[in-house]
Parts: sequence; C-alpha cells; structure tokens
Amino acid sequence: VCMSGQGWGKVILFGEHFVVYGDPAIGASLPIATLVEVRQSETIGIHFDLPSTFPNNTIPVLQTIIEAIHRHLCSEKSISLKFTIKSDVPVGSGLGSSAALSVAVSEALSKHYDLNLTRQQLSLAAYVGECVAHGTPSGLDNTLAAFGGFIHFQKNQNPKEPPHMIPLKATTSLRLVVGYCGESGNTKEMVARVRKFADADPARFEELRNQLREIVLQARAILEGSEEKEAAKKIGALMERNQDLLREVGVSDQRLENICSAAKNAGAYGAKITGAGGGGCVIAVCGESEEEERIVYEAVKGVSSCSFRVQIGAGTII
Repeated sequence: VCMSGQGWGKVILFGEHFVVYGDPAIGASLPIATLVEVRQSETIGIHFDLPSTFPNNTIPVLQTIIEAIHRHLCSEKSISLKFTIKSDVPVGSGLGSSAALSVAVSEALSKHYDLNLTRQQLSLAAYVGECVAHGTPSGLDNTLAAFGGFIHFQKNQNPKEPPHMIPLKATTSLRLVVGYCGESGNTKEMVARVRKFADADPARFEELRNQLREIVLQARAILEGSEEKEAAKKIGALMERNQDLLREVGVSDQRLENICSAAKNAGAYGAKITGAGGGGCVIAVCGESEEEERIVYEAVKGVSSCSFRVQIGAGTII
C-alpha cells in the first residue's frame, strides 16, 4: 500500500533579513509542490526512487531529514521504507524545498502509520526536518509548506518562545513571475554581511528598519484590503522599496539585478530578491492580464537558469 504527502514551496514577499532583528515579514506559499509517496520495503533501511533531475549530493541530507522526522513521529519503529519523491520546487533556490519535502514526508508517514496528524502537528514534525537541514530555522517555511496561504511573521522577543505567525486573509490575487539565477546564495554569509552593515552604521540601519516596518504594514493592508483597485501596482511599488533596502545592505548582486531589470523593462510593477540573496531567486509582480504576465515571463526566462509563473492570493488553490 502506498501513502502520499504533499508540501508547498514558498516566497518571502517582504521583510527577509530584517526579520532576524525582530521586524515583521510576509511570506506566501506557492502552488508548486513536493509530493512524497511511501511504501513498505522488503529490506531494512531507507530506499529511494528519485527523478533523474534530483541532485545526487542532496541524498545524504534527504536521508538525515527522513530519519529525524521518523524518529520524532515514531521513535520505537525501525525503518524499512521506500520513498518516491517528485518535486516542482527547485532545490537550493530559496523557495523552501527542504520544508516542502519535510511536510510531504511527515504527511506520508502520518498516513502510513495511521497517526492522523493535524496540519499543526505536520508543521511541527517538518520543523524537526528543517532543523537538520538548516540548524536554527525560523519556522516560517514549514508553516507555509503545511498550511498554504499568506503569513505575517515576527520573531518572539524571547528566543525560547515560538515566533508570532498570523495567517492573512488575502482578498487580492497576484500574478508572480519567479526567476532563479542558477546558484543558491549562502544564507549565513548574507546574514553576516547585513550584520556588518548594521554594526558599521547603526543609525542608518535603524532608518532602514523603520522603512521596512512601514512597507510591511502597507503591504498587509493591501493584501487584506477590500479588493481594492491597483493592488498589484501598489504591491509592486512596495517590492521596489524593499529591494532598495536589500540592495543597500549588500545582499543583491549583478545576476539578481539583471533579472529585476529584465522584469521591470517588460512591464512588471516591481521586482525583488526573495530570501537570503547572494544568489537564489527574484520575484516580479505583474499586471492583471495573462498577456502582461506572459511578456514578463519571457523576459525573465531569457536571463534566468529556471523560471516559472504562478498566481497567489484570493481565488487560488492554496
């Protein structure tokens, strides 16, 4: 008997990096998913059936993530399982591939062992997998991978307490084009770069933080607003302001800027890095019509190693 689980990819719309300092961020899940099927194996251990596109060097991490989640969910059981993995979430792109995988594994195991876990329990089990992959993750990726939708996220002042996460009821729908520059950024390196900027000019960094908080506040009001006109245009303008801040603290680079420029020259309302920067992805928000989105997509495709278009928000599947 084969049991399956699914986890969603994600983007950070606003607030990456500043979130480390206790400022708010807004994340959204993407309608791209990782699907995991699990079945009993004849032989002991963890066995895989992976697509040919799956990077071989990630298999040891994959094994460790599954072992950690299995231990968390059913510590007394020995493993004799075969996992089949199919994913639309590019590995190492900053789109939450490890969280999508961890949620999918947790759900498949929950069904396999008849545990009937809630979404919250699946998210918690996935967080265990995320800790293996990233050390001390924020908890945002696994929450978005498990629940879908938009989340307003803020670290707790007390590091022992979980972060504040508020699901947002999006009344607007956004067309996004995502472009991957072909190389993942080093998150630790980028966080250290921002820290260096903050230490070198604390007064300026404080100004940037104030601007960021204002951007997130406005973005939340638009996303939850009463289906106001020109929502995409306003979100795009806020993305541009957020990208200015990320550029100033030093986490953008020429490849990412090229994708942003290509998107804007093709008519996107705004474009920015999503995630750590120094590599990874750019997101661009497009006009309301499919044709406008297609033109931006074609432009981004020309300067990215991998790109796709999605719709998020009201009326979408997650």
